[in-house]
Amino acid sequence: MYVLDPATGTGSYLTATLDRIWRTLKAQPDFDDATLDDLRAAVKERLIGFEIMPAPYVIAHLRLSQQLARYGVTLRPSDPAHPAKPERAAVYLTNALTNWHTIPEPLSMPELQAEQDAAQHVKKSAPILVILGNPPYSAFAGTSQTEEGDLIADYKQGLVTEWGIRKFNLDDLYVRFYRIAERKVAQGGRGIVSFISPSSCLNDPSFVVMRRKLLTEFDHLTFDNLNGDSRETGKRTPDGQPDPSIFSTPSNRAGIRSGTAVSLLVRTGQGGDPTVQYREFWGAGKGTQLLDALHGTGPAYQPAAPTPANRHTFRPETSSADYQSWPKVVELAERDFFQGMDEDRGGALYDMQPQDLEIRMKSFFDTSLSFSAFEAIGGGLARNSAGYVAESVRLSAQKEEGYDERKILRYVLRPFDVRSAYVTTIPQVWKRARPDYQEQYFAGGFFITRSAAAASEEGVPFYFTSDRIARDALRGHAVAIPLILESKSASDGLFASSEPTLRANLSPQARAYLASLGAPDPDASPAGAALLWHHALAVGFSGAYLSEHAGGIAGDWPRIPLPGSLSALTESAALGARVAALLDDPQVPTRPELGAVGRLKRVGEDVHGFEVRAGWGALQRGNVVMPGRGRTTERAADGLPPELGERVLDVALNDAWVWENVPALVWEYTIGGYQVMKKWLSYREFGVLGRALTLDEAREVSRMARRLAELVLLGPQLDASYARVQGDVWAWGAGG
Repeated sequence: MYVLDPATGTGSYLTATLDRIWRTLKAQPDFDDATLDDLRAAVKERLIGFEIMPAPYVIAHLRLSQQLARYGVTLRPSDPAHPAKPERAAVYLTNALTNWHTIPEPLSMPELQAEQDAAQHVKKSAPILVILGNPPYSAFAGTSQTEEGDLIADYKQGLVTEWGIRKFNLDDLYVRFYRIAERKVAQGGRGIVSFISPSSCLNDPSFVVMRRKLLTEFDHLTFDNLNGDSRETGKRTPDGQPDPSIFSTPSNRAGIRSGTAVSLLVRTGQGGDPTVQYREFWGAGKGTQLLDALHGTGPAYQPAAPTPANRHTFRPETSSADYQSWPKVVELAERDFFQGMDEDRGGALYDMQPQDLEIRMKSFFDTSLSFSAFEAIGGGLARNSAGYVAESVRLSAQKEEGYDERKILRYVLRPFDVRSAYVTTIPQVWKRARPDYQEQYFAGGFFITRSAAAASEEGVPFYFTSDRIARDALRGHAVAIPLILESKSASDGLFASSEPTLRANLSPQARAYLASLGAPDPDASPAGAALLWHHALAVGFSGAYLSEHAGGIAGDWPRIPLPGSLSALTESAALGARVAALLDDPQVPTRPELGAVGRLKRVGEDVHGFEVRAGWGALQRGNVVMPGRGRTTERAADGLPPELGERVLDVALNDAWVWENVPALVWEYTIGGYQVMKKWLSYREFGVLGRALTLDEAREVSRMARRLAELVLLGPQLDASYARVQGDVWAWGAGG
């Protein structure tokens, strides 16, 4: 049996495989000294490693030689098959991503040419049955970006046209190694692939075509999800305990940032429908748990059922057949959605302080100000980028219109994080200003969602706002569904109405549903137009709904059950209207018993005022804000409604100030893949913002905490309303 580690590094997987061979041979009843020759032959011919970096390559040779020596075997100075050459391990200095189907250029050094020839013999002729290892996750100094053709073209096929995925991340190196392994096994007709790699490939929408391809090429697919992702779970278990990477060490307890998973893909060559198994490991002891699982004491595997409807996810779905019969939220709308606005100008078109934005935009439109002078204050508007020539776009904009203060409008960058933006549809000022979106901006507001989850810990996949939204207001790219649509008046050349027609944004089937219940005409009032959307908010913010149907919600547009009675719909919509107010209005009054939540409290000498200096965020790669750990102090709750939980946090602003009494449930509240309060603070860290918070901005955190606290308190009512709806669901597909 031939085994290949295509990114062998220092040879850890090959030495472990050699040890497995040794233990297997030694356990045989006919084991004798001559069997040691089998070990030597394995290292020389059948345990193959590819490595592109010279130092690890040398270490891999050394380790395999040392491992053989422990068994009493040596590589001889003269190879019987090639007497002029010493025996050597089958580890080759080569790029594993190239020349499987092409001929490489000759090399000038004979030693390197011999190495290349040996590697080429393996790539062309070796009957490799097992491919294993830990391929590089992403590019780093010393790795080659060269590959054979476009290796992952098959994994991108139809992502945009078939799946509607316009932004995808398939450029990490490990994806190319999967493609090499999958292709090699397919050519041989049978084989095994086992990699440890980032866990994003298990259900991230970007990998849907890759997953489909693996399902067609392998018969049995098994996955051990080791979790430990800093971005998706914050390296926390579901019950809040530390969840480090499997690669954590005493000196780096968190380990690498990416969550990881072990895959075992088997192609038997016998055909049939593929089977998929999945299980999870959590917590600081997951390494020990994984070893114990080899003896049958680990968590049980759960079957997964990848289908086009769930984007071929390798994770078991938790949604029911009933869930699949409910309408997708976009099916409730006549005009389904508008994409969120895409700035891509380094934040120059929006600002936390409207006066700063006003200065910048007046300068942008000021024809008397030279471009060189504008560069000093224009930020990203003055810098060239892909598809954007700053000076040319500025000149075109100045010819088309002048500065207009009415175009400074509220703009939702992230949940609860509202900025001021200069909204213009002049071509190329915004990367994507979405003119059709701007045309439908009315007082009815927008129901916000996304097509599929882009984070494993997404939280609530809905939002509501009266304002414009950023494309990434929710992770996975937010879309805005207007509650009210405008129809422009038509003209016959002589007569035309001066007033446009407004109507509820409801599909014919949604209108038929409301009519069947005897609901008021949705076109007659804003409240009637909002009724169904407020109901969707009430369901969407129910914890019971989110947990019962997590798999289905994550994989596609969320589906919503429709009540079978007008009374149930009206009661649900009333709850949803309160949810909408808490989401949309920063000044909304909250319950009096929440007054102590998030209060500003002075705890030390006031040196920095309201400068946020607690490690909540940092700038990386120019203007990319990366969240930090920050500082919190946890203690028992005292004097708050018991529904908010037993633990509260004092959240550090700096050494002198904290926001006290923030319930843990509030602090952890996540909408659209963003931990709301922590994300807000990451943008306000002094090293990012460059100034102190104003008093009103500091109190905005207090108001935010109280709004979120009321959402938590609404939880039991939302769950009860959802349960009532589930007891009598209108049959969407059957028309009632």
